[in-house]
Amino acid sequence: MECCRWMDGVFSDLNPDSLAIELEDYSKETYKLMKVFLNRFKKLQVQRDDRERERKKNARRRSTISGVADPEYIAMQQAEPPAVPPAAISVCQRVITQQQDFRVNFTALSLSLQSLLQVHHCAVYMCT
Repeated sequence: MECCRWMDGVFSDLNPDSLAIELEDYSKETYKLMKVFLNRFKKLQVQRDDRERERKKNARRRSTISGVADPEYIAMQQAEPPAVPPAAISVCQRVITQQQDFRVNFTALSLSLQSLLQVHHCAVYMCT
């Protein structure tokens, strides 16, 4: 795996094409993972909304049948705090942002790894 050699290996041994493929694969996997978390969160929100709607409907029925305002119905009229998305979604968003920021630097990295540039640099600066 090339990613392990970024920090510990020899810089000139890195292959920019395989690094670009790995970076793209990581981006796709992170995006898919975030999509799974988002879909799960949306599903939980829909289920929660359905339960709340059913509770309100039942409480309204009880209050109209008895003619007395149901305390449960009155308590439900107050705004319930919205559901908070899981931290995994924000982590995925942060990783995707960092990957996009790294793509800007990856261009410079891939240019410095080109064999023609390395040969020219070696010829001009080190071998003379």
